[in-house]
Amino acid sequence: MPNNLTLVHSLLLFSTAFIAGSLNAVAGGGSFITFPTLIFTGISPITANATNNTALWIAAMASAGAYRHNLHIPRRQLLILCITSLIGGGIGSIILLYTSADMFKQLLPYLLLSATLIFTFSEPLKMWLQFQSKKSSSESPSLLILVIAQLAL
Repeated sequence: MPNNLTLVHSLLLFSTAFIAGSLNAVAGGGSFITFPTLIFTGISPITANATNNTALWIAAMASAGAYRHNLHIPRRQLLILCITSLIGGGIGSIILLYTSADMFKQLLPYLLLSATLIFTFSEPLKMWLQFQSKKSSSESPSLLILVIAQLAL
C-alpha cells in the first residue's frame, strides 16, 4: 500500500470497485477499470495485478456457485477446464514472481491489448467452438482446443 494514499484515492478506489463489481456482474470486464485505477493511485503494476486477480478469483467463485445450475456442460469437461485453469494460473503466478517490475511494465500494454481482444471476440470464438463441436462426431477435439487455448492465455 502506498504511503501517499489519500482520502480522494480511497474514495476513487471504492467507487471504482463498486462500478467494476457491477460491470462484472452484468457483462465482465471490470478489470479494465480497476487495474488502471490501482496503478493511478500509486500501487506498483505487479501488486495491482495481484490485487486485481485476487478480487476476480473471489468474484469468479461466487459466480460459479450462483450459476452452477445454469452451466450445461458435462461434469468431466468442467473438471478438466477447472484443472487447466488452476495449472495455467499457477504457471502465470510463478512467471510473475520471476518477472522484474520493469519487464512487466514493458509487457503491460501487450497484455492489456490481448485481454481486450479476447474480451471483444469471446462471443464469436464461443460460437465458432460450438459450431466445431456440432460438426465433429466426437467432443474430444473441441475440448482439446479449449484446454490448449486456456493454457496459452
